[in-house]
Amino acid sequence: MLTQVDADRHSLTMMEGICGHRTDPDKAIEKADGCVYTRSGQKRQRKTTQGWDLLIRWKDGSESWQKLKDMKESHPIDTTEYAKARGITDEPAFAWWVPYTLRKRDVILSAVKSRIRKTTH
Repeated sequence: MLTQVDADRHSLTMMEGICGHRTDPDKAIEKADGCVYTRSGQKRQRKTTQGWDLLIRWKDGSESWQKLKDMKESHPIDTTEYAKARGITDEPAFAWWVPYTLRKRDVILSAVKSRIRKTTH
């Protein structure tokens, strides 16, 4: 639903951008509860996106609320950059996956730049 595939199997994004977010205080984890301790005493981040929705503007001009879990899977870079721009990367719903996504993005960009340099020389 968030993307379409054309006859040549190319993926077309229907999303124009993320224009807002909301949390359900009854479901979203608060910062103070963002970590749990294992039986062995290790501190671990809670891995949940529960209670967070993002307001998406579609290419046709309409807007709709989508669950964070769906957006982080279908548009991880856009979602990460939105969270970073809004200063919410320290929220438990983002803290466990945003750093990984940013590193992965940087590695891919570095590889592409390296490949471009090799073909131009």
